[in-house]
Amino acid sequence: PCFFEPTFHKHAGKLCAGIQFHTEHPCYRPERHLPYTFMAIALRSIQGQLDSSIWQSHEYEYERNRLPIDVITGGSRFREWVDNPNASIDSLCSWIEEDRNTWFRVRENYCLYQTPQLEPLVIGPHR
Repeated sequence: PCFFEPTFHKHAGKLCAGIQFHTEHPCYRPERHLPYTFMAIALRSIQGQLDSSIWQSHEYEYERNRLPIDVITGGSRFREWVDNPNASIDSLCSWIEEDRNTWFRVRENYCLYQTPQLEPLVIGPHR
């Protein structure tokens, strides 16, 4: 657990609680291990331990008809994957990688410098 006090936006000056992850694993490569993927797997694990939903339902960023997690992640796909205990990690990586590759192709026309080649996503400590 960690506690922090934002210095700007809606929670400025309020003590907030959260979690913070650090990795020192020698095989960790940030270009291949995306926090989004890690959090989906972590949240599914937490969801599996509870009798109720982990998702809060309230107005968020002036949005009343969607769950806050759907606003934050840009749609319901992330939440639906977390909520489905039968969805595979490969399916998660597949659609995230597809979205990532599409984004890199679109942004290429706007970059001032050459972008690095994308590497496939991996789950777990691959050597």
